[in-house]
Amino acid sequence: MNAVEKTQTMKETIAARGSMLVAFSGGVDSTLLAVLAKEVLGNNTACVLLDSPVVPRAAIAQACQIASELGLELDIIPVRLMEQEEFRKNPANRCYYCKKISAAYLKQRAEERGLATIADGINISDTGEHRPGLAASTEAGIIHPFIESGITKQEIRENAREYGLSVWQKPSAA
Repeated sequence: MNAVEKTQTMKETIAARGSMLVAFSGGVDSTLLAVLAKEVLGNNTACVLLDSPVVPRAAIAQACQIASELGLELDIIPVRLMEQEEFRKNPANRCYYCKKISAAYLKQRAEERGLATIADGINISDTGEHRPGLAASTEAGIIHPFIESGITKQEIRENAREYGLSVWQKPSAA
């Protein structure tokens, strides 16, 4: 399947969900996901940026600017990661706990907004890396449309460029 077919499959996957809350960081993956979700679902989609002490202030400002430029509805939710003992202990699998904690905030917002699905921008290229957070988010019921559609990071960048998204070359960040 080529990149165009994969993207069409992803749009069909998004449409089948009916409504979607996108975990948004302003990076290329979540931005493309949010744009596709909005294109397919219209007002039945929203984005959430989870704000915590581990997120640089500049990243939040950039994400807000990107969302504004693209007409994406963005909620910013403070997450109290430092109050969570599992996170503060800084174990090797801290990412697992961070995603597990974050998923609870996303679930609450999705319920408040009446959105059926929560999605993130994890893609096929990410599955070759050690990603304990992927397991935590999957366990929490968060879907990964890029993985479901077999889309790689390079294909995301190509799609983002074709959509005219300014973030298409933005470097990846944790």
